[in-house]
Amino acid sequence: MKKLLLLALGVFGCVSAFGQDHEFPRLQVRNLRSLGMGGAAVAVPAEDNILFYNPALLRSLRYNRINLLDVTLRINNSVIDQYNFYRHHQDEIDAIESLSNEQLTNLYATALAEAQKLGLITVNGPVSAHVLTPRAGAGVFTEGTVSYEIFEGAAGLPVVDARVRGDVQVMAALAHTISAGRRGPAGDWHLGMTGKYLRRYLARKTKTLSGFSGNEDLHFYRAGNFGIDAGAFYVLNRRWQFGAAVYDLLSTTFDWNIARATADNPVPPDKINPSMRLGTAFRPGVRLGKWLYNIVFAFDIDQPFDQNLTFLKKIHFGSAANITPTLSVRGGFSQGYPTFSLGLWFYLIRLDYAFYGEEMGVYAGETVNWNHAVRFQLGF
Repeated sequence: MKKLLLLALGVFGCVSAFGQDHEFPRLQVRNLRSLGMGGAAVAVPAEDNILFYNPALLRSLRYNRINLLDVTLRINNSVIDQYNFYRHHQDEIDAIESLSNEQLTNLYATALAEAQKLGLITVNGPVSAHVLTPRAGAGVFTEGTVSYEIFEGAAGLPVVDARVRGDVQVMAALAHTISAGRRGPAGDWHLGMTGKYLRRYLARKTKTLSGFSGNEDLHFYRAGNFGIDAGAFYVLNRRWQFGAAVYDLLSTTFDWNIARATADNPVPPDKINPSMRLGTAFRPGVRLGKWLYNIVFAFDIDQPFDQNLTFLKKIHFGSAANITPTLSVRGGFSQGYPTFSLGLWFYLIRLDYAFYGEEMGVYAGETVNWNHAVRFQLGF
């Protein structure tokens, strides 16, 4: 057991040593249960946490799971604020030609201040499905993300920076148990590996608003490649579990079709560097009154060896509990920001809502991005 533990820590440590910088984000379909728990997932036995968090968690499944439909919509507060601004000023915008110079100047100033907030819209699905068993799993996942920001350029004209990203990823995972003791599940090591193929589409446009035309051309870059994730899951006892995972173990590089790259459509990064996550989960086995049961606490540290990130930005922790057999509640902190989610499960249908903060800068407290997310799943 000690040799196995040292070997696992050595592998994870070596990978993290050369994989500290994210050149490009990996596709991570984050489930709303994890988001509500502050993003902690790598050691939490749950089917939603497996293919993207830790393939070794396959061994924690008690039954097979088939997801036929999986749709998630995430929108940040900036998009909501901008929509509300448009709704509250719709009369002025519709009658913009009749506004005085002073009214037009005021409307422009307030609109520019609102538009300078970074807007993010992400959709996972509807072409997302997976099959999970206690030993193997496979799935296909899609994600589309649109981000935009309007800021004042050097000449005083509004400049739009818009980005579009589309991902299609096929994944297959295997897991194996290495029994280390005679106490049943306690003391068991579970190891897992995921092979994946990612096809990515990118587009970016940065121009002044007055420079856009009706036949504006948007260049899409296309590339794809294979990647490997590896994970480990250790059951200390029926209360404590520990998990670790390395993503894009050998780096995932992209060969973009860059023949049409221009000044306002720069060539994107060409690599997803390895990244790592460590975590633990604890189940106290108690009830709080008649309402809270199946309580679990979880703690993850993301990129533990990355010296470019502050400690608080790496931390994700939270808790989940059932209120009824069909209703669960979760709460936590992600990178120093509070998170919350609710889940409803009607056997074939699962509905989730999450509200969470996400740090966009290097250190916690630099640039927070508040998000709302809803998810619909159909499966059995």
